[in-house]
Amino acid sequence: MIIKRLVLSLSLAVGLSVACQAGSIRYRVETIPPLPATNPRSQANAINELGQVTGLANVPDNSEAFLYENGTVTRLGNLGLGGGFTNGSGINNAGVVVGTGSIASGTGFSDRAFVWQPGLGYTAVLDPGNVGLGSNANAVNNLGLVVGVYRYRGFDRQGFVYRVGDSPSELILLPFLPESDPANGARQFANAINDSGVIAGAARTVVGALTQAVRWTPNGPGTYVIETLTQPTTTTTFSNSFGINNLGQIVGSYTDGGVESALLWNPDGSVQVLGLPSGASGSVARDINNRGVIVGDIISASGNSAFVYRNGQMTDLNSLIVGPNDFLRLTNARSINDRGQIVGFGQLRQGGIRGFVLTAIPEPPAIALGTIACVSATFVRLLHARVCQRRGPFKRR
Repeated sequence: MIIKRLVLSLSLAVGLSVACQAGSIRYRVETIPPLPATNPRSQANAINELGQVTGLANVPDNSEAFLYENGTVTRLGNLGLGGGFTNGSGINNAGVVVGTGSIASGTGFSDRAFVWQPGLGYTAVLDPGNVGLGSNANAVNNLGLVVGVYRYRGFDRQGFVYRVGDSPSELILLPFLPESDPANGARQFANAINDSGVIAGAARTVVGALTQAVRWTPNGPGTYVIETLTQPTTTTTFSNSFGINNLGQIVGSYTDGGVESALLWNPDGSVQVLGLPSGASGSVARDINNRGVIVGDIISASGNSAFVYRNGQMTDLNSLIVGPNDFLRLTNARSINDRGQIVGFGQLRQGGIRGFVLTAIPEPPAIALGTIACVSATFVRLLHARVCQRRGPFKRR
């Protein structure tokens, strides 16, 4: 009976140990191939639930957006309007890519927001208001709603929403904050959108005013209501939001006393400061998935490091990598899907910057086996103690 109880205890201990170890996630690194092989610089900006990735890769004398899936990189080319530069900023589960490209404009070039669709190529080039100063598409949701900004005067910007498949003239301009004065430097940035159509970004009312994180919420067909997000301190001097999930959780950063710190805004209005790891001088949260896992960047004197934040703890992703890889350091994490895959970019060991995909894997078997060995040793000691108790003190015969 005693042995059976101890065996049961051992089984429970091993099960609990393995379960605990499985909760300690590690990652395998996948290097995104360059375009072409002679130019190693690339960066990954967004990933969908199918593991498709978009970003930016250098090509001779220029840069192009790419689509990466199943180990293969596809060049998306340029807009065909006299420019060469393109950059993929967002991708949805249908494989629709949005971003920014350049077109010939007078004696130079001007940026344009674009939509690229699988099998169709570039299907929309957006110039809100036909101002011609420039526009950027930042994100696209699974309903095909695209958000971005355009320059309506100088470097002052206004956000827009566009539905994939509509005429470019049918895009919707987002409302400014109350008391905003577009003639005096009002600005806004639409950075992310969830599948409910809620948009996260930042805005200011006039030149010199506080730029603060904001949220636009749909309020009927083609209309939105803008509201500021709660500032974490009374002395916050700047805030911005970069990611939003389908639960309405928004991530970004705020600055207080010259220090930038990663931040989470909850749907109930509460704010959670994610903090700074030891030795860090700043942090920025870039994205959050529907499981509440956050990724972003840690800033320090020795350079940036990509981080993951889960269960109340911010961890440098470089400390969670297993197996051989090409990177000296993962410097920036840009996006995470619900499968836990993370994309970004980092410094290669041989020099240069390259995009990466991280995929979560179980705890290395050696660690789990080591844990079992420790539990087994404890079991042997307990068994020996119980047997000795039954037999009594050892006596010479």
